[in-house]
Amino acid sequence: MEIKHFETFYKKGLYIAKQSCQNANSSKQAIEYARKTFSKTDLNSFYNIGVLSKKLQLILNTKTVLIKFSIDSIVKNLIKHPEISFEEYLYLDIILKNPDKIAISKTSNNSVLLLKHKEKYYQAVLKATIDKTENYLTSFRLLNETEFSKL
Repeated sequence: MEIKHFETFYKKGLYIAKQSCQNANSSKQAIEYARKTFSKTDLNSFYNIGVLSKKLQLILNTKTVLIKFSIDSIVKNLIKHPEISFEEYLYLDIILKNPDKIAISKTSNNSVLLLKHKEKYYQAVLKATIDKTENYLTSFRLLNETEFSKL
């Protein structure tokens, strides 16, 4: 089910992430807890976070330009990368529209987008489904300058 407003989407993900962390001893356990405890309908809910550029659409060889961000992915991201603020998630639009670098995964059909914004380095990972009918943001995190330079 699509969630139309990012703030609503974020708050739902944050609630699930907090509940999961309170009932787990590690990030891995928290993610497992979320996936066992909350409904697939909730976890599969999504927000359309952006639109692929023509270049990225060709790289991912996908049939659609919309990029979905699922509750499952933001919960995972909030658990693994709590240092990223709500405001920083709003930078995703900038990264998706105009990344400084694009790297292609050699092992899967992922595209890694990198951006330096406000003196910080970010990585966003996009993945197309096997049938190429959907695109998902699967990860968003901070990098240090060395990691950014290597990718």
